[in-house]
Amino acid sequence: MNLEDSRTYDVVVNLEGQYSIWNTGRELPSGWTAVGKSGSKTDCLSYIRGLWTDMRPSSLRAAMEADRNGFANNLVDESENTGQTARAKETLVDRLRDVDHPLRIESRGVTALNTFKDGVRRGYVYLLFTDTVGGTELGMKVNREGSNFANADLDEGTGSVHLVGELNLDGVDLQCTADINLATLEGSGRLHLQA
Repeated sequence: MNLEDSRTYDVVVNLEGQYSIWNTGRELPSGWTAVGKSGSKTDCLSYIRGLWTDMRPSSLRAAMEADRNGFANNLVDESENTGQTARAKETLVDRLRDVDHPLRIESRGVTALNTFKDGVRRGYVYLLFTDTVGGTELGMKVNREGSNFANADLDEGTGSVHLVGELNLDGVDLQCTADINLATLEGSGRLHLQA
């Protein structure tokens, strides 16, 4: 008896950056998006293994980074402490909000144009804010109406992109704006409180 699975599957991702497979042609559950890879179960699972190297949900990764940053931001040099209280704890949201910060397109340590193109196609991209302790990787849902791809050639990796997206960090709903040079996959971005 041959029990080989001959169905075709799609690789899907949710807003937390978690991957799975779904039978091609079936309606996707709420919160899941196809990434554009289809094939046998074995092919799709192999694709996911190569892409999804950190199993933590993106909100957990961000929270852990915020904890690390909060700890680092609150270290006080005792030689300078003259009886004054330590400065108020600055959150990651406070640090990244309303001021431009250097960033690059990076997902789980991989900086690649194809990764970015796949993210744009599925409507979810990762940005690495490089000026935080250890770097802060944030995933955001791309707002296609607010973003501008007119000055970019994604296939050639030339020009620049203005990205606008939404994310939730530490329970705060935020908008992210970023300007990225496709030749270097670097640029600047900032977070704003959603109106």
